Amino acid sequence: MYSLLVNHRADEQSEGSFDMERPRFLEYIANTISGPLCGLSKEAIDCLCSWPCILMQEGRTGEIARLVEVTGVKTAREAQAGGDDER
Repeated sequence: MYSLLVNHRADEQSEGSFDMERPRFLEYIANTISGPLCGLSKEAIDCLCSWPCILMQEGRTGEIARLVEVTGVKTAREAQAGGDDER
């Protein structure tokens, strides 16, 4: 199992963290799998972090795919609050 994240900033920001709109972060994962993950419970985030992830840029020709590790997830509310504790 792996996840696929597609983001327009994946090439410009290939290291560190980046923002992704919540409706889009499960866009390329089958509905049978994404349904239980969309609530971003601790269990769902642990599951996402346990899978290899293919990260690709969007909207360009000659996209580059990278194998990356998801190490944590923060909601926009958590990021704005400035909390360092990722789920």
